[in-house]
Amino acid sequence: MSSYDIVSPYSNEHLYTVTFTSYEQILQQLSTIESGLSTQQELGIAKRTKILKNLHAILQDNLDVFASLITTEMGKPISESYQEMKRALITLESTIVDSQAIRGEAIDGSIYGLNNNKIGVVNYFPLGTILCITPFNFPINLALHKLAPGFAAGNCLLFKPAPQTYLSAKKLVDCCYEAGIPQNCLQLIMPDIPNLQRLASLSEIHCISLTGSVNAAKSLSKHMGLKKFLCELGGNDPLIVMSDANLKLAAKTAVSQRFGTAGQRCNAPKQFYIHHEVYENFKRLVIHYTKSLNIGDPSLDNTDMGPLYSTEAAMKLKEQVTDAISKGAISILDIKQDGALLYPIILESVPKSSSLLTDEIFGPVMILQSFESIEAVINSVNRSSFGLQAGIFTQDVNVAKQLYQQLQVGAVNFNDGPGFRADHFPFSGVKDSGIGSEGTRYTIESMSHRKVFVI
Repeated sequence: MSSYDIVSPYSNEHLYTVTFTSYEQILQQLSTIESGLSTQQELGIAKRTKILKNLHAILQDNLDVFASLITTEMGKPISESYQEMKRALITLESTIVDSQAIRGEAIDGSIYGLNNNKIGVVNYFPLGTILCITPFNFPINLALHKLAPGFAAGNCLLFKPAPQTYLSAKKLVDCCYEAGIPQNCLQLIMPDIPNLQRLASLSEIHCISLTGSVNAAKSLSKHMGLKKFLCELGGNDPLIVMSDANLKLAAKTAVSQRFGTAGQRCNAPKQFYIHHEVYENFKRLVIHYTKSLNIGDPSLDNTDMGPLYSTEAAMKLKEQVTDAISKGAISILDIKQDGALLYPIILESVPKSSSLLTDEIFGPVMILQSFESIEAVINSVNRSSFGLQAGIFTQDVNVAKQLYQQLQVGAVNFNDGPGFRADHFPFSGVKDSGIGSEGTRYTIESMSHRKVFVI
């Protein structure tokens, strides 16, 4: 049976060896989950709400434990880990409110002149068993974006986290059980990729909810057959700075959102379009704010950026950057790597064919581009295979409205970067950035189906 060694990316300390779940064990856990569907019916929304409130209190009591686990496992600065946990609490609060607010409806059957005297009573019912797959970069909040709404909607859940953050995922599931979620409604599984694909193909799985890469989604889709697929995937998100922008705010936002979590965020700004009239001033500010970052030990309170999740990831990204430089790109800062720690990189004059422009770059690389025409920016953004979020800095609301209308993305953030997300807002992309919406209310609806009772 294969395994995965969790190694702390900053200290290089071996933390734990995860043994992947055998297929036989997965089937046993799936059988346990199937028995939980009747348990969910008996619980009802009132008891589920009480359980989620219990979970909120338990997580609040364990903030220090979770923040430390996240930082140790994947290298996120401790201040960011606390921010993630605070967002996780908001996700729970929002789920509780939204699950109570979702109501059915009654439709008059005669409104179009039909003499049937019928009424259609519409209500929401759970899908059944949902396979929830989450990434390493936000191991608690992104897990709760699936588990909390899925449970609130009455489903049973198989939870497959990233191996790198298994310990924090295990702690979360233990807290869920302590709060009162029955074990036959939630099971933690750790299959390897072949067994995950086998699991996805089973008819006993009624929905798959994935946050991950495009390749992971395409791989699963080949095996899953005809079942509901919710996926929040990558992004190549633009940040656009117009000539009338508040440059200090734009530059601070660019640096904090691009280099936060060492650039390992799907909605981090990755393509920077700067109006030619302010390009040099914006570049000067970005360099200043970048050089002001504290980089290093993620366990320290004043650290702004820690390592990538692994040394291999840092080396691969550095190789991409080196290749781009060999083809004409210019690096404004010295390129420095120390194990998994890759210091911020700012590039300009990157060739249009470079993978740094066409692919999602999951790391601390900022690429600056000058523009004259907003129409050219719109065309460039829309040519991308991704379409997650965008940010625009300008004083002209009409320009912002034009981008909102014409950019092929899931959200346009006005005077903010694409990295802004409120956990109760819909969060969804187009094209290769995903299918369906997250955001607590929208996830509850996506993890339910409507049923009509005609009277």
